[in-house]
Amino acid sequence: MDQSQCTALAVSYDQFIELYNSIPQVLSAYAIAVNETAESYRQQRQIQLEFQADLRGKFWIVQLHPPHQGRQWYLIPQASFSFHYRKIRAFRHLFEVEGEIPHAHSPFFVESAAQVTLLPDGLTWRAEQTGRIQSGTPPTLSLAALSRQLQAMEDRVKQLEQQPQLPVESSFAAASSNIIVTPSARSWSQVKQIQHLTGHEDDIRALIIRPWAEKQKNILISGSHDKTIKFWFLETGEFIQTFNTLEKVQLLRYSADSRQLAIADASATVALWDLDHRQSSRLVHQQGVVAMAFVPQSPLLVSYSLDRLLSLWDLRTQKLQTVVDSTAEPLVDLVALPDGQHLITSHVATQTTPGVLSYSLKLWNLKALNRPQATVKVPSLMSCLTLNTDASVLAAASSDRSIHLRAVPSLKLILVLAPHRGGVQALAFHPENEILATGDSHGEFKLWHWKTGDCLTQGSGRTDALNALTFSPEGDKLVTAGKGGDIHIWGPDP
Repeated sequence: MDQSQCTALAVSYDQFIELYNSIPQVLSAYAIAVNETAESYRQQRQIQLEFQADLRGKFWIVQLHPPHQGRQWYLIPQASFSFHYRKIRAFRHLFEVEGEIPHAHSPFFVESAAQVTLLPDGLTWRAEQTGRIQSGTPPTLSLAALSRQLQAMEDRVKQLEQQPQLPVESSFAAASSNIIVTPSARSWSQVKQIQHLTGHEDDIRALIIRPWAEKQKNILISGSHDKTIKFWFLETGEFIQTFNTLEKVQLLRYSADSRQLAIADASATVALWDLDHRQSSRLVHQQGVVAMAFVPQSPLLVSYSLDRLLSLWDLRTQKLQTVVDSTAEPLVDLVALPDGQHLITSHVATQTTPGVLSYSLKLWNLKALNRPQATVKVPSLMSCLTLNTDASVLAAASSDRSIHLRAVPSLKLILVLAPHRGGVQALAFHPENEILATGDSHGEFKLWHWKTGDCLTQGSGRTDALNALTFSPEGDKLVTAGKGGDIHIWGPDP
C-alpha cells in the first residue's frame, strides 16, 4: 500500500492517544495494518526495525495532521492485539512495558506511541523511537471473600459509631461585589481544606458519596488504579475498609436508592455490590467498560464497552435486555435521566471529509434504542456528562478545555464557561443547583456560578491531575482526588 492511500487523522497527539485507549476502533478507518518486513526480521537487528503493510498485521501505523513536534507517523498495537510477548520480536523493541509481565489476555493502555519514519520508497516505515505501554494481569476475586469483606466493613462501621465524632465545619464569606449570587453560592467564594486523606498507592479515578440516611452519615467511596476501593466517613475522614478489585478501578456508580454500587475496572467486568445485603454479582462484557449508569426508577443498568456495544442490563436477572451496535458513531460518555426512560450520550464519528471527526449529543428513549429521539451536532468532543439536581441542565467537558451547559431535554446550548489551562476531567453540580465544580489535568479546580458564567473561586487540588470531584449531599463539602492517590476535602472559608 502506498502511503498516499492513507487518510491522515486531523486530531492532536493527545487526542490520538485518548481515542486509542478509549475507543480504538475509531482509528481503523485511518490506520494501515503492518508487520515487520521479512528482510528486517531475517537480519535480526536490534534497532531500526522496518514495517510494510499487511492485512493481518499486528500493528497499526497512523499519520497525524498537523504533525506533532515534527513527527507525523506513529505506530501502535492494532485494536484486537493480544500479547505474545516472547513470540513477537518486534514488540519487545518497539515498546517499553510497565507493570506486570503481559500474557495473551492482558489488558493494557498506550502511554506513548512508537515513532516511525516513512522511507523514500513510500511503502516501508522504519522505527525511530520506542513507545510505552502499561500492562496489568487481573487477579481473581472470590465473591464469598467479598461478602466477608462487606460484613467486616459493617462491623467496622458499628465500632466507629461508638467513637465521638468531630463537628462538621460550616462557614460563610462575603462574595465579590461584582457577582450577584444567592447566599448559598456566595459561601463558596473562598474555600479551605478540611481534611486530607491518604491510603491509596496509585491514582484515584472515581469518587462517590453514599448517603446513609438511617445513621445520618455520609460514606465516601474512592476507587483507584491501585486495584482497591476504600470507604471513609466523610464527616470525620475516618477510614472504614479496603476492598480489592479485579483490576484498576475506572468507574464507580451507585443506584438512586444508594443500595447498589457498580464498579468497572480495566477488565471486561462490571461488579455489582448490594451494600445492604452484602451480596455481589458480575456483569461480563466482551471488552472493557468505558461508560455506565444506573437507570433511576427501574432495575436497569446501561453500559458501553470498547467493542462498541451499548448494553441494557436487567439487574433482577443479570441478563442483557437490549444491545445496540454503535460502530458507526462510537460513544464517549452517557448519563441516564431521572425519569427512568431517557438517556443522553456523547459520540464521535467520521465526517464526509476524510480524516476529520465530527461530534454529537443524542437523546434516547430506552424503550426504542433503535434510533435516537434527538441528535445535536457539537463543535468538539464532549465527555464527563453531568446533570444538575433537577436534571434540567447538562454539563459537559469539551476537548477545547471549556465547559458546555445545555438544556435538557432539548440539548440547546445555554452557556459556555471559560476554558481551563488543562483538559477538563471532572464535573460536579452542587446539590442546590447554583454551583458547578470543574477539575482539570493540571490539578486545578474551579467553582462557577453557572447561571451567570462567573468563576467564584479557583485553586489547586494539590495533585498533578484532578480526576474526580464531588459535593456532599448537604452541599457543605467538596471532595477532590487524582494523580498520586490523595483525597482532599474542602469547605467554605469564612
